[in-house]
Amino acid sequence: MIVVYFLFALAILFAVSAIIAERHERKRKATKHEQAPHRLEPERLPHVVELSNHGAHLLAEVERKRQASEEAIRKHQATLEGLAIEEAKIKSGLDGERRLDRLLRGNLDDSWTIIVGYRAYEGEIDRILVGPKGVFAFEVKNLGGVIHCNGDRWWRDKTDRRGKVIERDVPIVDNGGRSPSRQINDAADALERLLRKNGHDVKIVRAVVLTNPRAELGNISGLTVHFLAQVWRMNMQRIFARGTPLDTEQVRKITVAIRRHHEWFERKERQPARPDEKLSQAFSPSP
Repeated sequence: MIVVYFLFALAILFAVSAIIAERHERKRKATKHEQAPHRLEPERLPHVVELSNHGAHLLAEVERKRQASEEAIRKHQATLEGLAIEEAKIKSGLDGERRLDRLLRGNLDDSWTIIVGYRAYEGEIDRILVGPKGVFAFEVKNLGGVIHCNGDRWWRDKTDRRGKVIERDVPIVDNGGRSPSRQINDAADALERLLRKNGHDVKIVRAVVLTNPRAELGNISGLTVHFLAQVWRMNMQRIFARGTPLDTEQVRKITVAIRRHHEWFERKERQPARPDEKLSQAFSPSP
């Protein structure tokens, strides 16, 4: 009898569990159905008319401006770097010229005139000396390393602070591609012609002066200037011996002629050039 009651109770328990499980499944399906998006039939979807994609156009415009700005920044950065290099070169050149000035002023009296920065169509002469011993032109190079020369071809081997070569065969030229000897000879030849036209038949002695303490002389051959010297080893008497002696009046007139020609060139350079105008390489107002 007990077994019968037990089986009856077990049957009831299974029936109740089945009912509960069925209700739970119905509730789960109902919840899932409520959460699922309501789908329309394909023929009932809304029509889309895209007049513009304004947001995408705005993003594209911002990207274009960003790229243009970055390109401008790169160009300006390259310009600034180039200016920094040019500034360093100019400062180095000025330092070298000051070293030569100290030497000249320490060896000359008031019978001499030092002309600084003479400029003409053919170029610039860093320093010109006019005095009792003649007229002398100096091209200053404040370069380190080992300096080589073969005629009008100049180059150097760059060295570090310990004297070790770090780069070989670097050309020594100005912005126009001229070597130091061509720079000074072009300008000095024209100045000689100018002075001769003004009645002064003098020879201009030319010297290239190295002012950097780390400059060394390497292979030098076929020199086309009268002297190549390191500033701390310059023998001024030896240089003066190559000049044309001048009296006091000649010194004055030559100095005036050089100054006036420089001033004339400066005025011409500031004026707008006319197509039919040519600079005369031998013109100068009379002193």
